[in-house]
Amino acid sequence: MTCSELGFSDDYGLRVSKSADLEVTFPFASTYDFDGYSGTFKIRSSEDSATALLTVTPTATANGSVLVYSGSNILIRLKKADLATLPEDATDSDDPWVGVFEWVNTDTASLTTRFLSGAVVVERGVAW
Repeated sequence: MTCSELGFSDDYGLRVSKSADLEVTFPFASTYDFDGYSGTFKIRSSEDSATALLTVTPTATANGSVLVYSGSNILIRLKKADLATLPEDATDSDDPWVGVFEWVNTDTASLTTRFLSGAVVVERGVAW
């Protein structure tokens, strides 16, 4: 995955566009069963920010962003209407806004663990 592609990467974290939905499925071996799991995906302006700019859980947002735990798969769906609420880089209209994300999962025994975290690069997207 290059830096220009949307989605998750070890190189840069998460890259999204305000003008496009993003859906990523994480398939695991069939020995895993995520039924009954829950989780929280949050985007913040910085690691030390207490306020989440976007929060996604297994209960869909009004726009349809949602985490889905099903069998041996975990899915995240981020809808462009929710991504459009994220800030823009105020210093340069050509640059993306960069924040941080954290995704935690909670298993059926209520054990919470960090699944993914890192930088989130938010492209302005296509102006229609």
